[in-house]
Amino acid sequence: MSARSRLSARDFDALWRLVHELHGVLDPDAFVRFVLSHVPTLIASEITTFDEMRPALGASRHWVAPESAVPLGLMPVWEHVMHGHPVLAYTLRTGDTTAHKISDFSPSPAFRESTFYNEWYRRIGIDHALNASVTASLPQGIVIGLGLHRCRKDFTERDRDVLNLLRPHLVQAYRNSLAVAALTSIVDGRHGGAILLDRDGRVLLATSGACSALAEHFDGSVGSDGSLPATVQAWVDSELRRFGSRNAFPAPSRPLVADVGSRRLVVHLLESSTGPVLHLSEAHPSVPSEAVAAWGLTDREAEVLAWVVEGKTNAEIGVILGAASRTVDKHCERIYQKLGVENRTAAVRQVVEYPSDAAWPMRPTHATRPAAAH
Repeated sequence: MSARSRLSARDFDALWRLVHELHGVLDPDAFVRFVLSHVPTLIASEITTFDEMRPALGASRHWVAPESAVPLGLMPVWEHVMHGHPVLAYTLRTGDTTAHKISDFSPSPAFRESTFYNEWYRRIGIDHALNASVTASLPQGIVIGLGLHRCRKDFTERDRDVLNLLRPHLVQAYRNSLAVAALTSIVDGRHGGAILLDRDGRVLLATSGACSALAEHFDGSVGSDGSLPATVQAWVDSELRRFGSRNAFPAPSRPLVADVGSRRLVVHLLESSTGPVLHLSEAHPSVPSEAVAAWGLTDREAEVLAWVVEGKTNAEIGVILGAASRTVDKHCERIYQKLGVENRTAAVRQVVEYPSDAAWPMRPTHATRPAAAH
C-alpha cells in the first residue's frame, strides 16, 4: 500500500495546506515555532521537539513544546544516554533520515528494559516516539530533526506516511529560514545577493551582488523588462508552475547550480507570503573559522586545507591558487604540523570532525551544554 493510499482526503488536504504555509515561513525562530505548533495538528504528539544532537560530544540543543514537559534538571541525564536512542543511533549509522519509530528497532517490552528508557523516557512519561531528520552529517556526527512523543499509544503507519511526505518540505524550509537569516550579510553584495520577484517570476528588485553573480555565471543579467538570464528564468518559471499546481503533491524546489572554473553559484527559490525570492550564494570550500584560530593557520594555509578537504591534489590546488605545486607541498607540511597529524587523510578527518556551533540564531529551550548567545 502506498503512502498516498493510506491517507484520507482530509489528511491530504490538511497536509497540502500546511506545506504551502510552511514555505512562507522565512525566519528561523518562526520556523521552529511553526513546526512545534503545526505538525502535532497532523500527527498527535504529547511532547514535540526540534533537536540538534552530537552524541559523540555529549552535546545537544532542543526546542521543546510544551517547554515544561522536560525538566531542565534532567538534561545531564540525556547527555549520558542520548547515544542509546534507537532512531538516533540508526540515523548516525546509516544516514537514513526518513521517519522511524522506536518500535521499529525494539519491541515495547524489550525497550522498557533498556537503560535509555528507564533513565530518560520513563522519567518524562514517554513510551513511544516517531523521529525524522532534516539533516544528518555522518562525518561530524550531527543529526538535526523532529521528534514526536506519546505515552501510551504507538504511532501508526499513517503517521509515518504523513511525516515522510512532510519531511522534504521541512528540509527545504529549514534551509530557507537559515538563508533568509543570512540576508543581512549579503544585501550589500559581498557574498552573492538577493532578488525579489513578482508572482510571474519577473524581477522587482535585485542587489548589485546578485546582478554581478548572474553576469559571471550565466549569459547575461537582469533585463530591462525584469527578465532573468534565460537559464535562470526557465528554472524559475518551471518551479513556480510546479509548486502552484494542485494536480500532484509538490516536491521541494531544487537549487539551480552553476559552476565557473573553481567557483560555484547556488540559487535557491524561496516562496514567501509577499512573493518569490531568489537567494544567490557563492559556495567556496572553507575551514571553520574557530578551527583556523585554534590551529593557528594563516589565511593561505586555511585556503589550502579547504581544497585538501575537497579532495584536490596539490597540483590541482596549485592551479586553482596560482601557486607552484612545490609551494603547496610546503603549505601542507606546515598544516600537518599545526594539526598534529602525519598525512592529508588525517588532516581531512580533523576538519570534518571539528565541533562547530550550528547556525541557529535563536536560543534552545534545553541544552546539554551552555548554548552560545547568538
